[in-house]
Amino acid sequence: MFKVIAIAALGMISLASCKKDYTCECRTGNETAIITTDKIENKTLKDAKKECEAKSGTSFGVTKTCKIDW
Repeated sequence: MFKVIAIAALGMISLASCKKDYTCECRTGNETAIITTDKIENKTLKDAKKECEAKSGTSFGVTKTCKIDW
């Protein structure tokens, strides 16, 4: 029984950390937002979110907000 539980736990961990391609969507501006997308390849969801959100910021008073899942 322990072996079955250990194998199931290992399977769940490997699925949770699998690497995939994600789309990072960035919105610039307020009311008339400009939407751009970037492809983030071969990353875990956690790493893809970090990379995508790092693209957010403010420049010349214009805010750019980036997220994986809007």
